[in-house]
Amino acid sequence: MTQMDHHLSTSVGDNSNPPLVDANFAEKTGNLPKDYIGDWIAELKSLNKRRMEECDDFGEVYLTRETVEYVFTLCIRLRMPVEVRFLAASIFDKFMRIHTRQMLNFLTNLDMENQRKRDEWDCVETNMSRQLTLRICSAIQIASKHVSYHDSLSSNQICKCLRTLGTPYTKSAVLKSEVRILKAIQFKIPTTQIVYAESVLKLFYMTKRPDMHVNSVWNFMCILLDVVLMERDTIYDSLIASTIDDPSRVTLTAKHRLIADWVLLACALVCAGTCCHYGFNIGDPVSVELEEICEIPAKDTSELAIAILEVSRGTGGGDAVNGETNKEVTPPPTKKFAVARNAVNGRDGSMPFAAAMHPPLGGRANHPIRDHRSNYPL
Repeated sequence: MTQMDHHLSTSVGDNSNPPLVDANFAEKTGNLPKDYIGDWIAELKSLNKRRMEECDDFGEVYLTRETVEYVFTLCIRLRMPVEVRFLAASIFDKFMRIHTRQMLNFLTNLDMENQRKRDEWDCVETNMSRQLTLRICSAIQIASKHVSYHDSLSSNQICKCLRTLGTPYTKSAVLKSEVRILKAIQFKIPTTQIVYAESVLKLFYMTKRPDMHVNSVWNFMCILLDVVLMERDTIYDSLIASTIDDPSRVTLTAKHRLIADWVLLACALVCAGTCCHYGFNIGDPVSVELEEICEIPAKDTSELAIAILEVSRGTGGGDAVNGETNKEVTPPPTKKFAVARNAVNGRDGSMPFAAAMHPPLGGRANHPIRDHRSNYPL
């Protein structure tokens, strides 16, 4: 732990802000009645379809690996529960896309020469870049309030955090930043991948494998979801390359629709998390059982699960999938689970992920603002 990390964890994440209790999927209190399970799955699918339909060529342009790592690191040092870091990243990306569009529209409509507009945009970029740490901390604060207001971060704690990070702001500035973000997103807190992952795992545990070590599987899923957000492009590029003869045919919009298919992602995370705990021989039957719950083809679930696990072996999540935690885990196959997947529904794999790539539904940057300037006409 670095000196800065120590200051963060002691001055901000102290006993006045204890971590929340971890999720306990084996707890039956508050279980969704079985009569409503079908309705909940239908609601998740409806939201999933709408999100996929709204995808464009840009996607979550501000969620670069560097940004995600920064958000996650702050959340861990601030001892935030797992839900906060995913929600904070989503809030930050949503705000930055809206905020950038607002500033561009404002400058575009000004009556001045194009060169002067570009000069003004350079100033806007500089100001936005200088405020990135403040915006990220505000997104974390909003996410913490949404998850549990009682255990949320106060404005004083955010001020301490910002001072520790070398970007001091007054309490008034922190409050204004929080309100600025909420107004920009119209007080609509976005849904995150973790809602789908939790729901699918709980339904899988309730209906298919009530004797599984569900909390251990969930811990693996959280590690793998961290990797998915940080290595998103690597994972999905690898997935597309291994399942489509000519990856160049896949447009950016189609790729972003695939990334936005969180039902598929949730199934893949459950499958991968189960493999991490029980060993990779269980992958095929689990993917088939998940198909019965979510109607996601078992082949698609397996392919994405394998892509996640293969990338995780080369990142910070490697310990989870290399067998150091569970000695039963064996290295994953290079391409496929070998058992039942290829026979599911008679699919030959020639058109994987048809839902995400369906036509009617329509380079990672080091700097989240400057490197994407060419995406916008000014």
